[in-house]
Amino acid sequence: MTLSLISNAAITEKTPVPTLFIRPPKKWVPVDFHELWEYRELLYSFVSRDVKVRYKQTALGFLWAIIQPLFSQVFV
Repeated sequence: MTLSLISNAAITEKTPVPTLFIRPPKKWVPVDFHELWEYRELLYSFVSRDVKVRYKQTALGFLWAIIQPLFSQVFV
């Protein structure tokens, strides 16, 4: 068993665990336009996905408001 190879002294020995604090920057971070240009395909896919999701339901709702009364008049 591999656990028996570890000595009890190594297990019980208290080693300090380093603490890492992640804080936001105090100032505004400037926009790196070169990096934006470099990853423009990724930015385009994120923006297009958000626009499609947001306006897909509203376009469908707008069309349904026109098509539903039209079909009810035509097929009655």
